Amino acid sequence: MDVERVLAFRLARSGLADRAARSLADAASCPASDFSHDAALLALAARHDGVTREGYDEAVDAGDVVVAHIVRGAIHALAPGDLARYGRALIANDEDELLAQLGRQMQRLSAEKGFRATDALDEVAEATTAALRGGRALSKNDLHEELRARVNPDLMPWCKGCKSHHVAPMLWRYGGVKAGARLDAERRYLLGKPGRAPAAAGAVTRFLHFYGPADVGDFAE
Repeated sequence: MDVERVLAFRLARSGLADRAARSLADAASCPASDFSHDAALLALAARHDGVTREGYDEAVDAGDVVVAHIVRGAIHALAPGDLARYGRALIANDEDELLAQLGRQMQRLSAEKGFRATDALDEVAEATTAALRGGRALSKNDLHEELRARVNPDLMPWCKGCKSHHVAPMLWRYGGVKAGARLDAERRYLLGKPGRAPAAAGAVTRFLHFYGPADVGDFAE
């Protein structure tokens, strides 16, 4: 199969060959990165006719489109039924694998402070759930303030950029993933409804649906 056919397949499956998506949720069935704020809005507008900022914001607030930290802790817009598939299902259970996901800062902190990454993640996820319980919606700074009162100081290194101690960046992001947190249109954190995490293999099947043909290295990348 030549490169042009592969690209044509991926464009069609990703909804970029035409605006055939029936709804915003349908357009988000192939998760759209929102690393740069509004990138997901532009991506969904390329897949679905009639997308407006007002309609998108309403859908995000209602949870009809979910904006959340998922794979690699990065923010994406996705269909509501996929929050667990691309979130909780892809968090490693093995200590060494989880440390690899959480990155060098957490590897160093774990070695220096003597904690297990799996325990640290559980602690931050539970603290995040407690902070957002009762329908609360918190800005990132407010969420960090809540976590400071609930999380072991060993998990909160000094941040030069923020000029404060807060939960290590990848740890609080993955804590939110495990807690099932999502973002509203004002970029505040609240608890979503991820449901039970399916088998991680489901994410591989979805990846091939949108980006096949591919191999293990492509999926890892």
